[in-house]
Amino acid sequence: MTTSGGVSAILADEIVEKAFEEERLCDGCIIRKNPNSPHVLFVFCAIDVPFGAVPGGNNLFVAEKLDANIVILNDRKKIWYLEGIEGLGTDMHSTAARLAEIRNTLLQTGGIALTYGNSMGAFGACLYGALLNVDMVIAPGAQLLAPNPVGVFQHYAGKRIDIKSIMASSSAFFHLLVGECFLGDIIGCLLVMDLPNVYIQTVRNFEHSVTGYMQIRHNIIKIINKYIKITTYRKQKNLELDKEIGVFFINLVDSRDSGYIICNKYAALYIYTTEIMLKYKKGNHIKRLHKMIEISNNIENKVIKSYIYYYIAMIFYSFNNKTRYLQRIYNYAEKGFILNNTSLRISQFLSTFCYTQKWWEKCLYWSQMAIACRHGDMARHFYHNNLCYAEQVESLRQLGATGAARIVGEQYKIATLNRTLNRCIADYAALSEAVERCGNKDIR
Repeated sequence: MTTSGGVSAILADEIVEKAFEEERLCDGCIIRKNPNSPHVLFVFCAIDVPFGAVPGGNNLFVAEKLDANIVILNDRKKIWYLEGIEGLGTDMHSTAARLAEIRNTLLQTGGIALTYGNSMGAFGACLYGALLNVDMVIAPGAQLLAPNPVGVFQHYAGKRIDIKSIMASSSAFFHLLVGECFLGDIIGCLLVMDLPNVYIQTVRNFEHSVTGYMQIRHNIIKIINKYIKITTYRKQKNLELDKEIGVFFINLVDSRDSGYIICNKYAALYIYTTEIMLKYKKGNHIKRLHKMIEISNNIENKVIKSYIYYYIAMIFYSFNNKTRYLQRIYNYAEKGFILNNTSLRISQFLSTFCYTQKWWEKCLYWSQMAIACRHGDMARHFYHNNLCYAEQVESLRQLGATGAARIVGEQYKIATLNRTLNRCIADYAALSEAVERCGNKDIR
């Protein structure tokens, strides 16, 4: 009996190993086959995934977890898949033709095809999902405005394609999820907002990396599997288009996190162009300041008004003689936070602003508010800078609580060490320096 059981176990292992094969057509195309599923999922990698690598390794897009054959795609040039995928095609259209062949090979009777991607990958998912007429496109952090003057992809010399026309002529359905504080994504979504096959959700106070929000709140794998079930049901029943949640689209945003700015194109455009003006130090800032104050007086929505107040503060902050406007900078930013008290962007700005002005009591307060906006339900702010930790430690030290500053600082160092990414190393170094300045002697 033992021998028989041992042989059965070995055979079972061999069957599982054969069931989930991985085929690498090239470094830009890795196929993970699932013979138990009739469906096909194309995953377009974001810009930070190395060519030839798999996003999430063996913990995310694996056939054992997803009810689909998975095709993982990557753009070596990192130009938003506009010039095709190396190894599959020399341009967008030849690549789409090759992907159609792969889909037809993997797709079985009763199966559906989906595309998924975030950031740069979201653009690829929308573009090729439209060209292939897949059944569903899931695109968090969709960067449809490519190139984007204030984004990573701002120096591309090629021609911008008419993504709206491509999506409009497709039978695919698109679910776009973007953060309200990353205006380039918002403007890109405004381009396609009126299309009947596009559903857009925004996350309040969140920037570009909404995939983190999606994972924390709902789990990406569960979302994709649920979309496979919903879309399969829709096709079987031949349901007509309906943007009701649960029929065609899944609700990815909790009610308390739902954004509003997508509903106010006028305000969104002014905020976006203000951001560009500030980034490149162009345009008439005085004239824009008066216009933004006028807009703030005519907007009733508190969250949108808070964004306007924040940019009014930033315009004042951009003036060469900003020392004349210190109180106005503070007041407008503070009013923005009062209207929108989960905003990490505003609380972090106020913490840093008070730190530079050596307003230590206020800095202590705002650094604590920024930390609160990073933690708990705000864990989605994982990718944001963490200067608030160093600023709180220094504020405590300056206010005489050296012992407390050192203890709190050491706790923060331990808590933030594991989550320190390359982009946050400088912030962690600032925290370490603040702790070192506390010395070893307790004052309180």
